[in-house]
Amino acid sequence: MITLKKSNNIFYNKKVILHYFFTDEFDSDNQLNSAIDWFEMRITGSDNEEVFHGFLENFISDLKNDFFIDFISYERSAQLKNRIRTYAKCYHDLRKEHLINEKYMVEKEIDTNENYSIFSGILQVDEVDNEIIFEKLLDNYNQIIHAEVKGEDQEKPHRLEDMLDNIDLELLRNNKLVEVNYPILLERFLKKNSVIISYMYDGGDDLIFTAYSDKSVSNQLEKLIVNSIPEDQKVNRIIATSDEVDKLVESYFNDWRKVKN
Repeated sequence: MITLKKSNNIFYNKKVILHYFFTDEFDSDNQLNSAIDWFEMRITGSDNEEVFHGFLENFISDLKNDFFIDFISYERSAQLKNRIRTYAKCYHDLRKEHLINEKYMVEKEIDTNENYSIFSGILQVDEVDNEIIFEKLLDNYNQIIHAEVKGEDQEKPHRLEDMLDNIDLELLRNNKLVEVNYPILLERFLKKNSVIISYMYDGGDDLIFTAYSDKSVSNQLEKLIVNSIPEDQKVNRIIATSDEVDKLVESYFNDWRKVKN
């Protein structure tokens, strides 16, 4: 079973609202929230992983036609610094096997303290063979997909360097495990004609695909999502109303007060 939800309020997503409460990055009425549409696709069932991979293959293949696609990767936890790790960085295996052109990858080491660090990197994959994407990259749940409409005036390597500058310990919060701060992610990476995508298990048996879209490409993204769902899957489509969002925000706020107290 697939449930596809859509809202014009990013606070429908629990991660965003809880990160907002803890960091106070922006308020719900600001320009960022009003410029973004939110989508969530939830896949339930014993074959959910098979269905999910089929969807992702269709979706990425179609997305590549009109968008630059960047995989933003990060280590799941801070690691002890050493020379071998600093040399290897994020994409050692990909470089070693010559699976991707090095000019389409950038990497950085972020110090968390004197002895530990986190590696992060960005791969541009819209010109990478589908086989490499689907067999080597999509199983990594410690990454976010960034996509933006292709433009002739954009130099690809320069794009990646600019984006890499936006990755730091504000974005990748170093708790016991590294967590992405979603308000900061959206503020820094979701520009005009762009999309942010994540996918993960929900802690149970459901697989969740989440997309945040600039409104200029929202309809295009929604069509890509719907057309990429396998034909044999029943889809329950839900449009979230403002009243529903207000109730969710209130419930999340109550959860947050309990945790904080």
